[in-house]
Amino acid sequence: MKVLVTPLFMSTHLTEMVPICWALRSAGHEVLVAGDPDIRVATLSAGLNFAEIGKPVDLSGDSDVALSPDLFPVEAMASRTTEEGRIWWEECAKSFVPHAAGLIGKYLELAEDWQPDLVLVDSMSLLGWLLGAAVKAPAVHYHACVVPLTGPFEEKSRELLAPVCEELGLPGLTEPDLVLDPVPASLQAVDARPGVKIRYLPYNGTGVLPDWVREPKTKPRVCVTFGSVTAMTGPRPFRAVMDALEGIPESDAEIVVTLSPANRKLLGPFPEHVRVAEYLPLNLFLESCDLVIHHGGTATGMTAAALGVPVLVLPQWGNSFDYGQGLADAGAGVSLASRAEQEDVAGIRKTITTMLTDPSFKAAAAKMRAEMEAAVPQHRVAHELGELAAGRPAFADER
Repeated sequence: MKVLVTPLFMSTHLTEMVPICWALRSAGHEVLVAGDPDIRVATLSAGLNFAEIGKPVDLSGDSDVALSPDLFPVEAMASRTTEEGRIWWEECAKSFVPHAAGLIGKYLELAEDWQPDLVLVDSMSLLGWLLGAAVKAPAVHYHACVVPLTGPFEEKSRELLAPVCEELGLPGLTEPDLVLDPVPASLQAVDARPGVKIRYLPYNGTGVLPDWVREPKTKPRVCVTFGSVTAMTGPRPFRAVMDALEGIPESDAEIVVTLSPANRKLLGPFPEHVRVAEYLPLNLFLESCDLVIHHGGTATGMTAAALGVPVLVLPQWGNSFDYGQGLADAGAGVSLASRAEQEDVAGIRKTITTMLTDPSFKAAAAKMRAEMEAAVPQHRVAHELGELAAGRPAFADER
């Protein structure tokens, strides 16, 4: 079986799909990842073949809203039913649509040449959705993260892509043949398109295991990571967290900060007692942590859930608000979703102290981990996708 994989144009979405690609390869299937130059390095580093299409993605000119650090957190995106919330999610769709409409022709040329037996697409990729609807092969959507796309985002996307669908001879964006969802039900957006619950395997790239991870801990370990979102939000949310942590005695917590060299320059110097790690994959050390503090990003959030680590999230944009709400509802974390909460250094410090001392957070995180580990294993997923491609029923017991 030949499987064409189309992630969203972000490396963290590609890494979320790597384990299922490995499972397919291990089962003897051929896998080709198609995407923008933005995910080339991450794809090749994972040992997967790549077809590069298009140019590096820049969405800044496709929306009516100019993003600046002063806009964050975009609190309105926490709701898709308010007028302001709808506008923001529609703007998000408007920024994604030109990318999909502009490249679908090249992706269809690739599909015509390569002749896949199955198309596996990131459910957040409108380009993948178009491709899955247009090719003559089963289309499988993969929820790489919490997916709050029904409602204004999907409605606006369908409206704007209607002319493209008409040109392709499609009645519109059609439903996939199958949806795979590694996000636990306790964390997934309540209105996400339902799918088969499959086992999530953390993969955040490759790296070298540091000696300090193997050494016995003498105090609770706290990981702080804000990923690539810092380039949009500026240093404010990160600095608020670091200021809060400075008020906690060194004897009470070990602080580990992971970031890129570019963000290290942006954020400036750190106190000597803070351990700074550049480009260290989270799955190498996060299980040793007692708390992770982050912005609600896809890879960080899913890795923490899979490893049973409580989370303090400062959501900034998009699906991070739904993720934070699900986390809080499950008792596995706390979401500080408003600007007032995110600027309250004393309040952040109090929340951190509570989460490090209240065992209920760890217990709820462990329960979420068990929920994820009970899902359908990756090798079975690969087998069932083969059945689907062969025209036979897939996941008959789970659907």
